[in-house]
Amino acid sequence: MALKRRIVVCLLLNDCVLFRTRGFVADYRYTQSFVTFDFADELVILDVTREPTAESRERFWVHVRGLTERAFLPVSIGGNIGTAEEVKRAIQECGAEGVVLGRSAWRPGFVEELVDKFGSQAVTVGLDHRGFGLVARD
Repeated sequence: MALKRRIVVCLLLNDCVLFRTRGFVADYRYTQSFVTFDFADELVILDVTREPTAESRERFWVHVRGLTERAFLPVSIGGNIGTAEEVKRAIQECGAEGVVLGRSAWRPGFVEELVDKFGSQAVTVGLDHRGFGLVARD
């Protein structure tokens, strides 16, 4: 049986600005048009803001809602998600298929709680690979 190739595009947002690599200059128009690419099978939007404030998190949700309204493919949202209420917001308000968890996945019982409420298909744990080890990050 051959495996189907899937292309998953991951947008990293740092304080609602598209973040990529050194030397890359992004703007909002680029972010908006990027989600319409026909080659992608799924879109993952991650908030990589190091120390988000309540205000920056609210801006993130508004920005993500704008992206998901234009994306005609399954979307997962992650980064700094640490409560079931945020998962509910991602799925119900933003139309995400699920969430990606980092550090919060290591909290005892949290993943099980989310799976019970939203189903196993809605929860993904993301791990960063650094050298020879894995690092859980939000």
